[in-house]
Amino acid sequence: MTPDDEPLPPPLPVRVRPAAGETIESYIRRLARANHLRPSLLQVYVRNPGVPAGAIRMRRLAAVSGSTVTALTRALTGLAAARGQHRAPPAGESQAARKARLFGIIRDDAAGGMSIRQIASRHRVHRRMVRQALAAPSGPPPRKRAARPAQITGPIRDVLDELASESRTIWEIWTTVTDEHDSDASYAAIRDYVRTRRLRQAGLLPGSHSTPEDTPAQQRAVLIETEATMGRIQ
Repeated sequence: MTPDDEPLPPPLPVRVRPAAGETIESYIRRLARANHLRPSLLQVYVRNPGVPAGAIRMRRLAAVSGSTVTALTRALTGLAAARGQHRAPPAGESQAARKARLFGIIRDDAAGGMSIRQIASRHRVHRRMVRQALAAPSGPPPRKRAARPAQITGPIRDVLDELASESRTIWEIWTTVTDEHDSDASYAAIRDYVRTRRLRQAGLLPGSHSTPEDTPAQQRAVLIETEATMGRIQ
């Protein structure tokens, strides 16, 4: 049985409408707080059953939010890893052709009422590219080197550095920055940053394991707490 074949959970008492261009992490955070839940707990609940750090399952999120997968995917950004619905480009398609196709999608989004900022956030492109697509509907200009995107851990780097110096597991650090600092960083991003930080502080080579790691027992405890809490709410 695949995760999408699992029975779906019932909806939460308070429903929250997703905002166009909102990140999936931001929406889960608003939905959790409207229902008096910790954001990290709800993130765990809508992921693969039995895998606290797995991918967010859109069917589970739609079920608990009382929405639909279609409505959520139209409004929310940052869904590539969670929904797995991006189609691979046609075989042999050139970079120019892919960019022309993206420009067409951008123009469709604009025609649907989305702002330049929302479109840029949805497709993870610079607002300059959105303006280029709207100003030159016949096709994209010659390719330019894209700017390197800012790391998602950037806004909480000082907090992560402080937490990494303490004897906390990576899971404890992720829940802390998610619940107390409104971080959108994934568990994997926090894990990689904290491991690198601790190895650098200890002067160890990559691959050494001297930092507190999350054990299977700890992850099972997280799942038990999540199911118990959600059972009381729903």
